[in-house]
Amino acid sequence: MRRAWGICYSVAFYPLLAVYTLAAVAGMTLWMVAGAPFHSHRGNMRRFRRAIIWYGAGVVRIVARPVLRTVYESPPRDERTTKFFVANHVSALDAFLLALVPEEGVEVVKAWPFRLPVIGVFARWAGFLNIEQMSPEEFRAAVERLLAEGNSIVVFPEGTRSGSRQVGPFHGTMFRLALELRVPLVPVCIVGNERTPAKGSWILEPATVRMRCLPEMPWADYGAMTPYQLKTHVRRLIQDEVDRMGATA
Repeated sequence: MRRAWGICYSVAFYPLLAVYTLAAVAGMTLWMVAGAPFHSHRGNMRRFRRAIIWYGAGVVRIVARPVLRTVYESPPRDERTTKFFVANHVSALDAFLLALVPEEGVEVVKAWPFRLPVIGVFARWAGFLNIEQMSPEEFRAAVERLLAEGNSIVVFPEGTRSGSRQVGPFHGTMFRLALELRVPLVPVCIVGNERTPAKGSWILEPATVRMRCLPEMPWADYGAMTPYQLKTHVRRLIQDEVDRMGATA
């Protein structure tokens, strides 16, 4: 019955998503054009990022609401300090789910989001980081600049969707930078959207998706680790919490 409802709503979801995206793009464009003369270049980039966050939150909380219930959980932390948010990557909805995090963040992504009509342009103007088209030196410089401007960084270190509750191997780039730049880490655990949609499928099966931030890890807690030890440690923290969350789902 749940899958039948998912199929029925999925037929409507994608046209609704297209309509929502067109309306959101029109609204965001007007908002940006009207305010652009009154802000600096850096200020306008922040406004682009805020617009994309609003767009993502709308996808999760409005367009997908008939089949998707979201629960965001986090211990208290200082939202004014910049951090690396390190999340497991389950489905295509993960990038939208990160809009629930209250801090302003810039996502590290592959090239494909930049190829999306209009939204890709917004992502580029917002300063999202294309990991596939930047040299290590360019990437580090961009991360340092964004941190200095007060932006947190959001990364999915698996690099691709797992499609399951088994967290895949982590790439080490962000952990190396965290060690070198002394940036706090926040592990983020996502459970419940393994089939919303499943990898390779278009069907949004009804689900309750839980996103839980673990306690922030200051540099003092991990500064003695090597990048390999750090990525292994964080992956284990996320996997253990994903297993606990899955057991109570």
